[in-house]
Amino acid sequence: CQGDQQIYEFRIDLNAGRIPTDTTFGFEININNDVDGGIRDAKWAWFNDTGVDDTWRFPLKMGNVRLEAPPQ
Repeated sequence: CQGDQQIYEFRIDLNAGRIPTDTTFGFEININNDVDGGIRDAKWAWFNDTGVDDTWRFPLKMGNVRLEAPPQ
């Protein structure tokens, strides 16, 4: 990472999560950012299109994902 950009990668074990390809499922990511060892400095998460930070109370407002098999 350079400057203010941070890139996070994650991996989902579809078999362990019992998630078949070509299906839609709920998806959420939250990151608590603490740069100095104290209290949380920032929270990075999905938010709904109203701009109100209430997805933690209403998870159905978070994203959905559909994973598809790669083309052969």
